[in-house]
Formats: sequence, C-alpha cells, structure tokens
Amino acid sequence: MGANVAYDMINYMRYEDFSIENNKLVRSYNSDRKYRNFSVQLFGTWKVTDHLRMRLNGGWRYVTYPSTSKSLDNFWGNLQVDYYWKDFSYGLYAKSKTKWLNFNLMSVTMAAQCGGYVSWNPKNWRMEVGVTNPFSTKFKEKSMMDREIYRCQNTMLSKPDRFAGYVKLAYTFDFGKKTSRESNSVDRSINSAILKVE
Repeated sequence: MGANVAYDMINYMRYEDFSIENNKLVRSYNSDRKYRNFSVQLFGTWKVTDHLRMRLNGGWRYVTYPSTSKSLDNFWGNLQVDYYWKDFSYGLYAKSKTKWLNFNLMSVTMAAQCGGYVSWNPKNWRMEVGVTNPFSTKFKEKSMMDREIYRCQNTMLSKPDRFAGYVKLAYTFDFGKKTSRESNSVDRSINSAILKVE
C-alpha cells in the first residue's frame, strides 16, 4: 500500500488566447495565466490467496486556473486481477473514465477501458491471447473548449484503444553458462578478509 500527494504551481504559463479584430478571429499567445494542480493517489497490491492477486490504483485530481472561472476535479481508478494456476495465468483489468483540463482550457475526456488475457508458460515458451475493450467498437476521446468568443468540440476515434484481440508468442533462449555451486574451488580455510596480489 502506498500514497502520493502532489501540488503543482505555475505563475507564468504560456497559453493560446482569442480575440475579435475587424470581425475576424485572432489567435495569439500570452504567458500571464496562473495554474494550480492538486492530486492525491493511492495504490496497493493484495495477495488474496496463493493463486489470486489484485492491484488497485486510484486518486483524485483538482485543476484550477485562478485568473479564470475554469476548474476541474476528477476521481479515477484502475483495477487489475490476476489468477495463476500451474503454467497458466488469467487476468482482467478495468480503467475508469478520466478527465483533465489542459493549458488552453480545453477539457478532455477519455472513455473507460477494460480487457483480459489468458497466458500459458511451459518452460521457455510464453503464449498469450487477449482482448481489449470488448464492449466498445469505437473508443472515443472527447475534447471541448469554451472561451466565450470561441468554442470548439472534437471527438477522436482511437484505433489502438478500440475493441481488438491479440496473440503473443515468445521463446526465451538461455545462453548463460550453468555452474554448479557444489564444485567450486574456493578455499574456505582462509580467515583474512583482504586479498593482496603482487
């Protein structure tokens, strides 16, 4: 079990600004905005039985820009469950939806994720079959920025995070020279801890 507490502070942060000049939208850059970020994180691993393991990770994040009315607070969490039996291992994981507010005051939302795997490890072989996000064919990342005179909203489809299956096959070669601890030639009758060579 462990915990992290962090506080980040930036007094002169570079950001995009928008204004209207001659009926046209003008984008410029400034560096007079303040940024504050406070976060708390808890994490731990639990050995439920000799075969079952659980890993938890979660926290709370609060982001604010004092010179504006923009702020965001978000709870998030991840769970990993693994089960080991002989040469086999099975696993499931889940990640909650997450949000954050970037330096341009754009809020970004990532959808929840989940997946699982089955692995077989006979001797030097490792074979694994898994699936990611089986309940979602279109994994979306949404972002929105509302700056009074300018507003935009985007939805991005992420191919690596959408529903997919995979197969992994690996073989480990052992090139190390094996030595026997019973046949070493160390003279254990020497009491001195200093070895001097001339």
